[in-house]
Amino acid sequence: MLRNAVRWRSRSLLFILWCLLLFSVTSSKTSTSTVYFRQQSGGSIFAIDGRDGSETEIEGSSEYARFVGLAIHRRHGRIFWSDGRAVKSANATDGSDVEVVVGALARVVWVGTNFGQSQADVQMLTVKGTRCDSIISWSPERVECIVGLPLRFSQTQLPFVSEDDCSIQTNHGPMTGIALNYNEMFALGTSSPIVERVDIYANFVLPHALAIDDREGEDWLYWSNSEDGTIYRSSLRTLGKKEFPSCTHLNPKVRLGKTMTARQKASILPDDASIVSPGVGIRRIATLASMTRLDGIAVDSKYLYWCETNTNTVARALRRDFQRQVVVGGTANSMLSWPRGIALGSDDGDINDLKHSFYYSEYTGRVSRGSSQTVIVNEVSAPAMQYVDSVVQQSSIQGGGGHIYFYALE
Repeated sequence: MLRNAVRWRSRSLLFILWCLLLFSVTSSKTSTSTVYFRQQSGGSIFAIDGRDGSETEIEGSSEYARFVGLAIHRRHGRIFWSDGRAVKSANATDGSDVEVVVGALARVVWVGTNFGQSQADVQMLTVKGTRCDSIISWSPERVECIVGLPLRFSQTQLPFVSEDDCSIQTNHGPMTGIALNYNEMFALGTSSPIVERVDIYANFVLPHALAIDDREGEDWLYWSNSEDGTIYRSSLRTLGKKEFPSCTHLNPKVRLGKTMTARQKASILPDDASIVSPGVGIRRIATLASMTRLDGIAVDSKYLYWCETNTNTVARALRRDFQRQVVVGGTANSMLSWPRGIALGSDDGDINDLKHSFYYSEYTGRVSRGSSQTVIVNEVSAPAMQYVDSVVQQSSIQGGGGHIYFYALE
């Protein structure tokens, strides 16, 4: 773990130096910058001032909102975002009814007896009141599952998940916690589940990118977890969890051998050389300075939308000519703080245009809608993020005159 932390910090510092160098080379209107970065994943935000090389830690910045992902469930009319510690959702119209969707992961193992003759006999597993539908392994004496909990992980609440929070139910009955008189119950021939012990592994999450499959009968949230390098799928009906292996677990140099079965081949991601699609044309749509940091992209029937994080701009282009149009930002009265994600309320470009139903997130803790910048979600409440928000917005007002606040965060 220490080795990974040192490696992460070395990469981050190299990236910061690259940002400063890139800025000095590409910027003709300004000559100085302050770069905001993290020395470790999930840690405090630091600012290094290119004018004198001073480094400042923004105290408390590790605990509060920093929006990085955005998605929308159109049928349910709910907006989803990741704030670095949890995935949340709210009413897409007014931001009401805020809920934590996933804030922690728990891997739970029940050890005992009478867990059924087959996995189908396990009718329900619950952890802190949340149903666990993703059974990783099953036997009559051992059942293991992984579940995403709609609660923020707490370092102060120990244990975060206890034995009494875990229940198992088969077609012969339920059991919560463990049986203190396990041997006695076993000797009596009890048919319902008898739990000797529960092994619990609970951890925080660092959610990043989000995508939603909101088709009728589906309702799946896909999200990436920077903490363990894994992509998860969460049911928005049951909050069940199914784990998908990250490509970091696979050898990027692997070749598909002739002796491999189709099933074996399907489980391995191909390398770049094997991905060939003849006849596909590539067209450059928009070219901006490297320091712009393009982020967040969405498309409807009429427009392509994207965010330009470092210039605090949300832009779009008609798909017939791809000429860039600024829809939010670029003026003193349309201040933004590092826009990151973008989501569209419809696939129909005319509807999005008429209703201004394009949503965008700002890193410091806001989700807004349309060019009028109607604020849907505002979590810029902590002093640390209020400070960063104020600094970046002042940069928008000044138009970058003389100094820019450079985004080098997640």
